[in-house]
Order: sequence, then C-alpha cells, then structure tokens
Amino acid sequence: MCLVVVGGAFVLTGIQGISPFVRNYSPLLPILAIGAGWSLAELVEAVRRRWVEWLPAAVSGVAGMLIVLAVLAPNVVTYPRRLAEVCRRGRPQDGYFNYYAANYRPSAVVEALSEWVRHDESYLIVYAQEDHWNLAYYLNHAPLEHYSAPLRGSAGVVVYVVAPQVAHWDELAAELGVPEDELRRWPMLRNFGYYRVYRSPKPHRLPSHPESEQ
Repeated sequence: MCLVVVGGAFVLTGIQGISPFVRNYSPLLPILAIGAGWSLAELVEAVRRRWVEWLPAAVSGVAGMLIVLAVLAPNVVTYPRRLAEVCRRGRPQDGYFNYYAANYRPSAVVEALSEWVRHDESYLIVYAQEDHWNLAYYLNHAPLEHYSAPLRGSAGVVVYVVAPQVAHWDELAAELGVPEDELRRWPMLRNFGYYRVYRSPKPHRLPSHPESEQ
C-alpha cells in the first residue's frame, strides 16, 4: 500500500506533465485521499462482518459515509471563519493561499514583468527568500534576467518588488537599503491575487553590496 501511495503519486503527476516547482509540489494529496477512502471502506466492511453481518453492504456503506460527513461537516462549514481568524492573528502558512488558491499564478507575474521591463534600462527584480522557488522557476524560463548589469556604480535602477499581501517587508527593505515604511508606499503595478508587484517611483540607488549580486 505504501509503495502504491508513494509511487502512484509521482506516476500520476508525471503523466500530467507536472514537475516540482511549477506549483507547490504536493503529489501525494490525491493518492492519500484515495487511500483513505479505500481504508475507510475496508473498515466499514470489517465492522459489518463482525457485528451486523445481516446488514446489506450497501446500507453499511451509506451509514459509514453519513458518519464521516457528520464528523467532517463542522470543519468544512467553519473553514472560512477559521481562515479569517488565522489571517488576523498573523502570517498564515503558505498552504492557505498558494497551492490551494486559484489565484496563485507566479507564471502570470513573470509574464507581466517580461512585458514591463525595458532592457535598455537598469532594473532589479526583488522578492523574499521564501518565494525563491515559486518565482525563480519561471524567471529562469523567461526571456528575462533577475537584474541588469552593471548594478553597482549606476545612478539608479528601476526596482520591481514581488511580494504577497502579507509580505516580509523587513527583509525586502534590508536588501534594498530603504526604510520599511518607504518601501510600503511604493506604487503597486498590479494585484495578481496572491502576489503583487510594486515598482520604485524613481530609479533607486542600491547599497554598496546588495545581496542580489552575491
């Protein structure tokens, strides 16, 4: 069973042409769901044979589904409220908003950046470390570099900041060498749902040793 769950997940995603980092890679989820359903059916049948063998299998199956529904329904119904509470308390886990969100589209962000960036100007694309794999995959497959050269010694570069709604503003501000409150005021070019893209209002002079060039 373990081999079926683990191997089947990767076979399924391979057939679909899905590889790691196109989205957050969670290939086990559908196979685990199928496995859980199969295990539940076996459990219900074992209970029927042990205590109520006289009961038709179809009836015991329906009863099992109703029990599962009664257990899970409260969590499903209250999910929007619980999610809102998690968001209000602080930064939620990524799983709440990217893999499961229909508007999680890092590819659309990179496509837009490819249209906006002028290759005759100095520019820099900045994002937090936790967003590296989400965005770098598409940037590496686009006709677009993370930054133009040379960055040091230039009068200034146009900075594009890619960040989710709840962003690591302190990390981004430290990388760019600007006060956090100033960075938060940079104009937003577009809201992509999960990610948002901001641009420096004027060419920005980078610190002497920006992390982006390491």
